[in-house]
Amino acid sequence: MASLRRIASLLRPAFVLALTALLTHGHGELDERIAALDARIERAPRDATLVLERAELHRLHRAWAATFRDLERCASLDAGLDGLALARARLFHDMEWYDSALRELGRHRGTEGDEVRELRAGVLDGLARERDGKHDGLARARDAARAWERFFEAAERPEPDHVVRWSAALVRRDGGDVDAALAALEQGMQRLGRVVALELAALALEERSGRIEAACARIDAARARAPRSSVWLVRKGELLARAGSAAPARAVLRSALDELEGRATRRDSALRRELAERAHRALAALE
Repeated sequence: MASLRRIASLLRPAFVLALTALLTHGHGELDERIAALDARIERAPRDATLVLERAELHRLHRAWAATFRDLERCASLDAGLDGLALARARLFHDMEWYDSALRELGRHRGTEGDEVRELRAGVLDGLARERDGKHDGLARARDAARAWERFFEAAERPEPDHVVRWSAALVRRDGGDVDAALAALEQGMQRLGRVVALELAALALEERSGRIEAACARIDAARARAPRSSVWLVRKGELLARAGSAAPARAVLRSALDELEGRATRRDSALRRELAERAHRALAALE
């Protein structure tokens, strides 16, 4: 159970958002945009929409105090400003103040598009992780799983990360039972394709729930789709070794090393070297 709960808590929403913000808006670019808004707000100090825009940039910068100050200023200028409650909900979500975020979402009166559905699912997911193992933990997990399912069904372009978080919520909801979680991942792959991130999430669930044959079959299918990808062969050897199947593990790992050494070139790739090192380590652990 503990390992399955760990699967369900791997993706921290605040970390994902921070990484997305950093990749999408470099800190230098955010600083420039904030400085430009500072100048505009100085010329129009009562324009709440400008202050709200700056608050969003501060949030992306993870400057919580500055974000909160701007949101309070917005409220003093126009308490009914469209988007204010949603902006507060985003801030509280990023700060992992999920109860506060949910309360602000309840005050949002705009349309319930993909962005709002995703935020609601993320907030409920955070609450479920906080309450995991407590008396209301399963109820919170049910809410989160339902919210992710609704988002996935309605979203125009869901991402693999959304499906992984949906499956993790289902693991919590079902007290460690992975059947529904695996079904969600399969549904995601039917819609998004055989995405590696989803295959790996399903593989982790199968291994940690003791479904070694199913995990090996998944790896074999993935390798059949990419026959020159030695990574799947190494993964299979590692999996068999962890499962205690020493003889099959040795055979698979040696096959992987033969394959990798047959592809060695002067311009050796870092990935090939890493895979070979992993295979050697797994073999050494079996001795």
